[in-house]
Amino acid sequence: IDDVEWNPLIDDSDALKLVVDMSLVVYQLDEGHESYAGEQIRGGVYVPHEGDSLASTRRAIVLAAADMCDV
Repeated sequence: IDDVEWNPLIDDSDALKLVVDMSLVVYQLDEGHESYAGEQIRGGVYVPHEGDSLASTRRAIVLAAADMCDV
């Protein structure tokens, strides 16, 4: 059994797997100062970078996936 913890908030690979599994769209807005993740039809979430574009992108992915699951 694999003891590796899955955490898309801190792991880029886990976040990418979540994007693929949930069929999310991810992109940068406001000249790269904000991340967007979500569904093209339903909408999504916007997260400001606050100095770390990778962290904000992972957070947007997790929030969008949670929204799709109504968590």
